[in-house]
Amino acid sequence: MNREQLIQSLESVRTQQHLLDIKEETLQTMRSIAIEAIHADDARRKVLDRAFQQLKQQLVAIELKIVDSFH
Repeated sequence: MNREQLIQSLESVRTQQHLLDIKEETLQTMRSIAIEAIHADDARRKVLDRAFQQLKQQLVAIELKIVDSFH
């Protein structure tokens, strides 16, 4: 590998790591929401469910970016 290829590989790894960090943060937030929902009343649980569903959609998008970053 030459210098340019190494630099490109390093940038790719950094991008993948950043995406994985975002994924981890999203999953932690989803976990927190799920735990809170266990003890919440119905109205609050509905709000938490909407937030959880939005995060689920974001997670799918992040996972697609991760897969794309490996190509």
